[in-house]
Amino acid sequence: MSLRVMNPAPSPSPPADQPPTGLQYKARTDAQARVDAALIAKTAGGPVEALVGFTEVLRHAGLNVDADKVATFVAGSQLLDPTDMRSVYHAGRVALCTDPEDYPLYDLAFATWFDPDIVARTPSNLNSAEVAPHTGLDSGADGNDGRSQAVNEVFLAASAREVLRNRDFQHVGAAERSRLYRMLGQLRVRPPLRVSRRLASGKAGHPDWRLILRDAGRHDGEVTRLRWRKRVARPRRVVVLVDVSGSMKMYSEVLLRCWHSYLQANTGDTEVFALATRLTRLSGAFANRDPDVAMRSAHKLIVDRDGGTRLGEMLEQFVNEWGRRGMARQAVVVVCSDGWERGDATQLGEQIHKLSLLAHRVFWLSPHAGKDGYQPIQSGIAAVLPHLDKLVAGHSLLALEQLVKEIADA
Repeated sequence: MSLRVMNPAPSPSPPADQPPTGLQYKARTDAQARVDAALIAKTAGGPVEALVGFTEVLRHAGLNVDADKVATFVAGSQLLDPTDMRSVYHAGRVALCTDPEDYPLYDLAFATWFDPDIVARTPSNLNSAEVAPHTGLDSGADGNDGRSQAVNEVFLAASAREVLRNRDFQHVGAAERSRLYRMLGQLRVRPPLRVSRRLASGKAGHPDWRLILRDAGRHDGEVTRLRWRKRVARPRRVVVLVDVSGSMKMYSEVLLRCWHSYLQANTGDTEVFALATRLTRLSGAFANRDPDVAMRSAHKLIVDRDGGTRLGEMLEQFVNEWGRRGMARQAVVVVCSDGWERGDATQLGEQIHKLSLLAHRVFWLSPHAGKDGYQPIQSGIAAVLPHLDKLVAGHSLLALEQLVKEIADA
C-alpha cells in the first residue's frame, strides 16, 4: 500500500508591525512542539507508520483517538485500493471521528498530512464550500499556502482546546460550556481495582492440587501437567458526594456532569450523591446515557440546590444509612466541596474519620485547592484534612483528569 504524504510548510510569521496574539503564539510554540514528533513518523517508515503518524496529529490536535480507533483505521485502510486516497479519507472519518464537529479538524489534519486536493474535492456532511475557503486550500498554485494555513488552523484548534482544559470553570463562558461538556464526556476512565477472594485458573500463582491430582489419576498417578490458580482483580466501588450548596454554584453543574460521564464509562460500581441540607442519591438518574436527560432528572431530585449546607449532618446520614451497610466499605470515596460548613466543623471531622475507617481511600476535591496562594484554612477543610488520603484540585478539566487518574491508581 502506497500513501502520498505531504510535507507541511512552516507556519507563516506575522508581519513585524503585528505581533502574534497569545493564542497564535501558543499555536506556534506548544502545539508545534507537540506535533513535531508525529510529523517525523511519516518519513521514518512505510504506509502503516504514515497512517499511525496521522492519528498522532489528530490526537495532539484534540480529537479523542484511542488505540482501538487507530487499529480499526489501519486495518481498514490496508484493505483499500492503495492509489485511492479518497477511500482512505472516508475510512479515517468513519473510524476516527465520533462527532460531526470533529470533521473540520479532521479535514484540516488530512489536508496537512496527506493531500489537500482530496479534502477540497470530496463532498462532506458539512458544507464543503465553508470548509475549503476557511482552510485556504485553494490559495497558491502549488498549494503551499493552503497547507501552511491548514497547519495553523489545526494548531489553533489544539491550542484553544488546551486553554479550555486549563481554564477555571467559573471563567468558562456560556458559548464554551457545550464544548466543555463534550470534553467531559471524553474522559478516559480506568476503574480502581481490588484483589478478589475468588480464584481463577491462570499461568502462574498457587498450584491447583485438585486439578493436578485429577489429571494424575487419568495417567496412572503420573503428574503430566501443572495447574495453577490465582486471585483475580475486580473493579473497586467508587462513591462520590457532590456539594450542591450556594457556595459551590459555579462548580456543581460541571462536577455533576463529570461524574455522570465517569459513571457511564466506569465498568465497575459507581454511586453519586448530592448533598446540601439533605442527602440525595443520583445514581438512578445518572443511569441514562444522555447527559442532558440525566441532568434534568437529577435537577428534579435535588430540591435544596444553591441553598445552605450542613456537611457534617449529611455525611453522618450517609455513613449511618449507606456507608456502614456496605456501600463505603473498601471503596474509593470522593467528597466534592469547598469546605464551607455552617454547622460544627468538629462533627464534619468526626464523620470523615469514620468514613476513612470504612473506605479504602478518601479524597476531598476542593475547587479552590488548585489556585495560587490557596491555604486550607476553612474550618471544614482544616477539620477533615488529617483524615484524608489526599486533598485535590477540582477547578478545571485538567484537574478532573488528574483526579480520575488518582482514583484509578488508588
